[in-house]
This record gives sequence, C-alpha cells and structure tokens, in this order.
Amino acid sequence: MISIRRSRWIGIGWLGCALMLGILLFLPPSFRTRAQGGGGVRLALLTDPGAPNPFGPYLAEILRAEGWVAYDVVSPSSLSPTLLQMYPVLLVAEIPLNTTQAGILRDYVWNGGRLIAMRPSPELRAAMGWNTGGTLSEAYVRFEPGHPLVQGLVTESLQFHGVGDLYVADEVEVIAWFYQDRDTNSGFAAIGRVTRGNGWAVFWGYDLARSVALTRQGNPDWVGQDREPDGILRTTDVFSGWIDLERIAIPQADEQMRLLSRLIREGLAAAAPMPQLWYFPNGVLSLLILTADAHGNPQSYYEGELASIESFNARVTFFLTLNFDSCPSAPAPDSVNAWRAAGHTVGIHPYVGTDEWGNDFRDFRTSTMRTRDRFLRCYGPPLSPTIRTHQIRMGTGWVGNARVHAEFGFPLNLDYYMRGDVTARPDGTQAHGYLTGSGLPMRFVDLNGEILPVYQQLTNIVDEQYMAQPFYPDWRRDADQVIAMMDAGLNAYYSAFVANFHVDYYN
Repeated sequence: MISIRRSRWIGIGWLGCALMLGILLFLPPSFRTRAQGGGGVRLALLTDPGAPNPFGPYLAEILRAEGWVAYDVVSPSSLSPTLLQMYPVLLVAEIPLNTTQAGILRDYVWNGGRLIAMRPSPELRAAMGWNTGGTLSEAYVRFEPGHPLVQGLVTESLQFHGVGDLYVADEVEVIAWFYQDRDTNSGFAAIGRVTRGNGWAVFWGYDLARSVALTRQGNPDWVGQDREPDGILRTTDVFSGWIDLERIAIPQADEQMRLLSRLIREGLAAAAPMPQLWYFPNGVLSLLILTADAHGNPQSYYEGELASIESFNARVTFFLTLNFDSCPSAPAPDSVNAWRAAGHTVGIHPYVGTDEWGNDFRDFRTSTMRTRDRFLRCYGPPLSPTIRTHQIRMGTGWVGNARVHAEFGFPLNLDYYMRGDVTARPDGTQAHGYLTGSGLPMRFVDLNGEILPVYQQLTNIVDEQYMAQPFYPDWRRDADQVIAMMDAGLNAYYSAFVANFHVDYYN
C-alpha cells in the first residue's frame, strides 16, 4: 500500500481502485432489515422507502461511507418500546410519523435513547418540544465554533441543498446554524440537541441524505442543459452555478457526514463498543490514484509517461479510446501485457456521439458496449473495473452513466471531473478542490431512492486545469493550489485524489 507523504506525492493506479472497491464491495450488505435486533448491533436506521422523500434509504450509504457497517433498518410500522430498547442510537430519516409513533420515540429518548432525526415531522417536533420559525432553501449551514463535537471540522459556512426548517434556538444546545448566504447568520438553529429524561435527541433541520446526494451528483433539474455552454452535454453541466467556488476547496458533503458520525460515536460511547472502519486501507490518511486518458497516441508517449510514474515507484491506469473497426497500432498488445505484469492496468475511454473529427460513435450505451468489446478483442482481459468517458459526456438522465456502467460491469465511475468554465472564477482563474463536495467513493442514488451498484469518485487533479496554456495563464499558481489541496487531504479532509495526466501531452 502506498500512502501520500507531505515530502512528495506518490500514487497508485489500479491498486488504489482495487483496494477501495475490495472494501466497498465485500462489506456486509448496505443494510439489513430484521424483525428482531440483537447480535451486538447497537445502531438502527428508521426509514420508509415509500415516504414522500425517497432519499431516506441513502442514509445507509452515508453510514457505510463513514465506516458504520453494522446496523439494522427498522420501519415505522415495526416501532415498539421493546424493539427500540436494543439500540442506544436511532437515526431517523425524513419520514411521516403519526402521534403514536412520535410518542414511542419520545419515550425512547426519555428512557435513555439517543435519537438523531433528519428534518423531523411535525408530530415528532411536537413530542420533543421543538419550535420552528419558517423554512430556508438552498442556503448554508455553519457549525457552532465552540461546540466540542465540531472541533477539527471546518469553521466556514457550508452549502446544503433542499429545504431546511428554521429551529428556534431557545433552550437548545446549538451544534450548527442556518446561514442565509455565505456570511449571514439567520439566527435559527440548523442542528441542535436537547436532553429529555435520561437521553438526548438531535434535530437535523434539513435532510442530510438529500443534500449529500445533490451535492455529489449535481442539480437533477439541469440534466440535458448545456450550461457551460460549449455544445457538449457533460457531467459538469449540472454543477454550473450549483457549487459555490468560494467553498469548492472544502469537501462540503464529507464534513457534514463527519459531524453525523461524531454524533453517532458519542451516542454509542456509553454502550458496548461498535466497530467503525477507517476510510482507507491500512490506516493511510489519503490516496493518490493516477490515471491517464489516451487518444490514439504513439507508443513513445505511453513509455514516456510510464518512465515518469515508475520513477516514483507508482502505478497508473491508462484509459484508451478505440474505434469499432480495428485494433490500434499503439499500444501494442505485448506492451499492454507487460504493463499489467508490472502492476499497471488498462481500461476504456469511450467516445460518445460525434467526435472532433466527425466520426459517429453512437449513443452512450452503444459506445460503451462496443468500446468494451473492441478492447477485449484487441487486448484481452483483464479490463480495468474503472471507467472514464471521453469528454465526460452525460448519458440519459441524472444517473444515466452509472446505469450503463452497471450493465457492463464497471463498478467505479470517474466521469465527474474538474474542468472548464464550471470551475472558472470571474477573473478567469481556476478553482481547485471538490466539485462534488466529496473526496470519498459512494454509490449513485436515483431520484426514486434506488441505489445503484456503481461508485462515484471525483477526478479532481486534472492537467488541463493548470497546464501552461493560453486559457490557464498561471499554471504555477494553480499547481500550488493543488499541492495545498493535497496537504489538506492529509491533515483534515482524508480524501482519495484521482489525477488525470493525459498521455497526449507526454511527447
């Protein structure tokens, strides 16, 4: 295993992806619904897949990303004092509750339970004595700087997506505040805790699951809009105007997920220990995963890049563009096999639609299928389980790329990418950081709450962003920003960084 050190940055290609996928794919199922608890599980998620807000089950994906893999899922219809007494901590999705169910949760807290509720229903607010004063949408939250639970997390305000209920802060232990904009405190609590009897209850004034999904995957209402605009529908279009470039250096979704994790950990502290896995193998703080898109390049270009990478004892994944009619002259099959034997890997980089030279590669699904098939005919297995589409083209729908990748056996998607006008500030300089608000792999979720078997990982170190080209005039400044981002990943943000260093430029 190779970790990132402050003195230099060394990376892993297929090995990093394989290690992450090995952890993610072979963990226990994302959730287990059981009629009865027990077996040492002390954390439960209360959700209802039929609720008006379909994102409740996505809280399970957040738990997995935060290393909580031993938990039960319970439904509102199964609520009873006997069931709940087995769980010191109960996480409640944004779901409707009747007065009886809210009363059961109130008694659970009174008798020593710890409850964390996402955008609590009116019945639960009444049972807990919480008061609200209106709503706020598509705004910001800021952690209360003096609260012990947020020590080490960011002090800046963070974006949230969706609707938040403004909580009156009287007689509440405020953990976070709603902000009307980046700098203006609303005076209302976003996250707060109250003690009731022998337990405590936390209101989370907006739905974290919905907010994380929309932060990571962009605005679904903008699918099909060329918002950059450049004549191409890209995955980045749904982020144009969605991400605050003044906050892009912060993994905003990850920081909010970590606050939830700290609440869970505190709630479990008085109970028997429960395992929480670290983000990466062997306790490393960050990963650097090297990839290289290739577009019909000469053999010497590949060899030049490999020489640079292997000088750091690192490994890379090459993504190849292929036509549908013949095998390319480079790279040669013998070279590909030698690279594989040395620990590198090779995958596909499908063209979609009409390329720069007028060739028609058909629709997203057809191109992915035919490029995969051509690769296997030319080079044989193994084919990298990761994939990046040429020009990061957007398929059909909010999760269209992921659906196609699931169909053809690609469990890790690298189609989300820092580039172009989407990450350009008004003065033309490039903003570096976390377009998706995250440095962690998590599975895609559709608008109906369906979780797909494909993980999204941002490509956030991109040569095109800081090369010495006319439209990026100060590459040294941009490179310094990337180094600072990686340092922050070691010191606080604990991220996997995916880099793309095009083979095209190794000449």
